[in-house]
Amino acid sequence: MPKAQANEIELFAAALLRSVEEMKRAEHAVLHTPEKIAGRKAEALGANESGYRWIKLKKHCEITGDTPNAVHARRRKRIWTDGVQCRIGPDGNIYVNPEAYNRWIEGASTVAPVDR
Repeated sequence: MPKAQANEIELFAAALLRSVEEMKRAEHAVLHTPEKIAGRKAEALGANESGYRWIKLKKHCEITGDTPNAVHARRRKRIWTDGVQCRIGPDGNIYVNPEAYNRWIEGASTVAPVDR
């Protein structure tokens, strides 16, 4: 075999080996997708599945099937406490805390209505 052809084979083999090593690294990197990393951060921060502690009223209603009128009624009747289950954000929108909502549904965070 001529020397030039042997060098080409060695270069091809080296390139092939580098490609295989890169593929292995890429497969390992797939295990750490941004979604999985975000999920770990959310768990560490105590956030819900969506990664947010507070979600807009509209999103809450989409997720739970609740209605905006029902949420407003709970606020008016003081069944929900501002700052616990809901709050008005700096933009004037109402936000709901999904974790506090779940506790309320399960009966762990009941707030007695204020006598009028």
